[in-house]
Formats: sequence, C-alpha cells, structure tokens
Amino acid sequence: MSIKNLEVFFNPKRIAVVGASQDPESTGYFILRNMIGNGFSGAVYPINPLSESIQGVEAYKTLSAIPHRVDLAILAIPYEEILPALEECGKKHVKGVSIIYPDFCLSDQDNQLFSNQIKQLLSRYDLRILGPNTLGFIRPSISLNASLFPKMPKSGTTAFISQSGTLTSALLDRAIDKNFGFSYIISLGTRLDLDFSDLIDFLGVDPKTRAIILYLEDIARGRKFMTAVRSFARSKPIVVVKSGKFDISAQLALTHSGVLAGEDKVYDAVFKRAGAVRIDEILDLFYLAETLAQERRPKGKRLAIITNAGAPSMIAVDSLLKLEGELSILGEDTIGSLRQLLPSVREVQNPVNLLTSASPAHYKTAVENCLRDANVDGLVVIHAPNFRAQPEKTAEAIVSAKQVNPYVPLFTVWMGGELVQSARELLIEKAIPTFFTPEQAVRSFIYLYRYDYNLQLLQETPETILRDFSPEREKAQGIINNALGQERVILNLDEVKEILQAYGMPVITTKRAKSEEEVVRISEEIGYPVVLKIDSGKVFHKIEKSGVFLNLKNEGSV
Repeated sequence: MSIKNLEVFFNPKRIAVVGASQDPESTGYFILRNMIGNGFSGAVYPINPLSESIQGVEAYKTLSAIPHRVDLAILAIPYEEILPALEECGKKHVKGVSIIYPDFCLSDQDNQLFSNQIKQLLSRYDLRILGPNTLGFIRPSISLNASLFPKMPKSGTTAFISQSGTLTSALLDRAIDKNFGFSYIISLGTRLDLDFSDLIDFLGVDPKTRAIILYLEDIARGRKFMTAVRSFARSKPIVVVKSGKFDISAQLALTHSGVLAGEDKVYDAVFKRAGAVRIDEILDLFYLAETLAQERRPKGKRLAIITNAGAPSMIAVDSLLKLEGELSILGEDTIGSLRQLLPSVREVQNPVNLLTSASPAHYKTAVENCLRDANVDGLVVIHAPNFRAQPEKTAEAIVSAKQVNPYVPLFTVWMGGELVQSARELLIEKAIPTFFTPEQAVRSFIYLYRYDYNLQLLQETPETILRDFSPEREKAQGIINNALGQERVILNLDEVKEILQAYGMPVITTKRAKSEEEVVRISEEIGYPVVLKIDSGKVFHKIEKSGVFLNLKNEGSV
C-alpha cells in the first residue's frame, strides 16, 4: 500500500480522539491535552459517550455523531473496544487510524486472531493504521502533537521513526534540551500496517525533511525496506540505530517486539548495501543526521586534528583509530608553515597542538593550512577552556578560515559549558558542526565517510560469480539426476541441504523427529525459537497444508 492515505496522518484537517477523557491519569486525557494545547489549527473532536464537553472542547457520544468528515481517528480505548471502533471508522470513511494503547498481554493465538481481524477491516474499508501499541506521532511545523509525548520540540529538518516508544520519549527530551528540531517524530508500535518502508517512502519525497533517523529492533519486510532505503539514500541521509548486536539483546528484542532480531552481520550488510549509515551511539544521532545532510563529504578517511591541549587530541586519535580511520600525514608545505607559526614546538605533526597560548590568529592560520593540504580529507578543531582562551573570537577565526576550502568537511569541539555557549551558537549559525566531546566529532567524520562510501556502493553492480568460487556441480547434478531417475518432481530435505552445501551455502541445523517427545527434545537441543515443518514427499505446498509452524518459542508452542 506504501504511502497511500498517509497524508491524512500528517496533514489532517479534522481529528477525532476516541476515548478522550477528563481523568488526568488516563491515556485519553493526555492525548487530547497534547492535541489542543500546542496550537494545532485543525478541528479536534473528543469522543466519549458519558461527556458533553471534555477539557473545554465539545464532545460527541460516537464517531458517527460528528457532522463533518473526519480525516484521522486516534483510539485511546481498551483492547476490547478497538475492533468496534475500527468498524465505526470504516463506516465513517475515516482513512487513517492511530491505535494508542499500552501493551496488552494476549496469548500468541489471541494476538494472531486480533491481528487478522484488524487486517480484515483494513482491507474492507481501505484504512491505514499506525500501531497498535504506538505512542503516536508529532509534526512540529503544524503544531500537531498526536502522541503521549508531553513536550513539543521545535520544527526542524530531521525525521525520527522509532520502534520503541520509551526510547523515543527519552531521546526527544534530550533533543529538546539541546534545542534540536524535527520535521516528524513517529512511534511505530507493532507495525500491523504502517512500517518503516511506508514512512521512508513518504518522508523521502517530503521537501521539509533532509535526513531520516530510524531506531529498529527488527525488519519485518526486508525486501520492501531495502527498496525504500535505496530509493532515497542518495538524496537524504538515512541513519539507523539497530539493537540486537549480541545474542542476549537479540532475544530481548524478540520479547519486546515478537519478531526475532536476526543475525547482526546480515543487518550490517543490508544497511551498507542500501546506502544507510548504521551507528552505535544513540545520544549523538541527531547531530550526526544534520552533519550527514550537509553537501560536503570526505573523499577518504584521513583526518587532521588541531587542538590547544594534548589530552583531548589523544582522545580524538583513539576514537579515530578505533573506528578504522587514519591520521592525515601532513604535506611538507603544511609542516613548513606550521613550524613558522609554532617556533617553540620541537616537532610539528598531526595532531597539531597550538598549546594553551593559542590565539584566534594561531587557529586561523593552522586551519587554513590544513584545509589546503591534499592529504587531509577532514578536519577536527578542538578548543579547550583555559585562562588565555578567547572562545568567541576563535570561533570567528574558524568561520573565516573555512572559506579557504569549503569542500573539506570541518568539525569543531568547543569544550566547556556556559562560557563557550555563544561561540557554539556562532558556529552552528554558520553551518559548522559543533560538538561537546572529541569522540562525537570523530564519529561524525567517520560516519560521514561511511555514508559517502555506501552511496558509492549503490552505483556498483555485484559480480555474478564470486572470485575463487568452485562449486561441486557434478555432485549437485548427480543428486538431481537421481531424483529424476526415480520420476520425482521434488527433492527431499537431505538432498536440498547437500545441493546447497555443494555450492558453498551454509545450512541451518535440521533434525528429524518421529514423535512429540522427540520434537521437544530436539527443539531444546537446537535452542528456541525453532521452526517445525512436515517432511513428506507427498506434500508439495507445506504452508497451504498447515505443515509449517514458525517462531515456536517454548515447549508449549512446540
């Protein structure tokens, strides 16, 4: 369905809040308060059969009682009321529904039944659903807070889509504290309908969104996700924070989302091939997204560092080498100019230490020389506070020096707090990325390099046959010929595994069981979750014959 009907979510004119309430402890209270308390210019209709007015807004007994067309319905109601409410939405020709409700504890069987019933309503009425179990979404540019998030951030150019509502709340609070702006903030919930790929398709063509951040625990529709990311990664940076790197965190993701997180190396390959950038440090991701949205990208991973203190530069070097970056080897002309600038320094090298006596003029000259050096792909400038420091004038000097070569990415680190705030604001105003720590700046440089590298991969065509690949063709052909000689049209499990192995493909651990007791014993040997599949030469389409059971998590489900 892709982006069909998504406009009703993010640019609605009339919104109904089903379950709106006066009770300050209820979900419906918070949703309505956020809707009407931030200046949204559209119409908001509280729905509650017991109230004439809620929070000063005229209320309606039912959705159908509203005399106007409704674009979006927000359901803040108990689980057992959701299906009837969706039915009413369909009959009212509402096109978008956000199901906001805390995780309800259902058995796997009941949850599957509930999901299937919702999907039937989606198909019958042409509905799009965000959730269930979403915390909602925010679009600051139109003052729309259709969520449980208590604060409204400022409008910006970065969109944030998250699989975790709690993480979104925490990061949103930090971003507001740092005065970071967003174009959209979207909590996906359990993704029964709308998923990452739908929203990437929508945001990819949104002119007010320059970068997209994703927090995900799993990918439910891999091919669709890859297509969406590849389509827009060239024009808009897509930054991914993916949990589940290790076995225990992957199992926690399964518990949280109900979907196995999967082999982490596979995700790494998917993101890289699609042109997305995966990061590990979630606290820096918003600043990184804005950095990636800049037009200038490094041609390589050679970094020069200028500092007025030794310790921060050593931290920067450690971070660079840990991320497999390289220290630039400065050219002879650059070294000669820096020696004249620093006559008291015995050996001038990268990092360039201007010492605590560094003046704004020292910084300006050093930056200009490094930006001119062909061996420098990126530059980090560190300013540490001391009694001689002139943070604001030094920032002005950096801005001026940047003009020497605006094509080399420049990152600054203004360490300290209130005393350097005006300097930071000046650098931000001039579109020079500014960070609080050397590690943040170095990570941004490396991620910017990786982003450009991944985009180059999008242009490459993979080889049809891998180098040094010698499959056992005769063995595979012999297996097939043997089956044909027996007038069979389907290979058995062992034959399929042998053919895959003949072509160098790894196969998962598979064992046969002839009784329920054996099934349980083997499942415990392999480790949950497991897949149970019928093994019969007479059953071709095993799924159609209910012969395949996926994601069995324990002895009871087996």
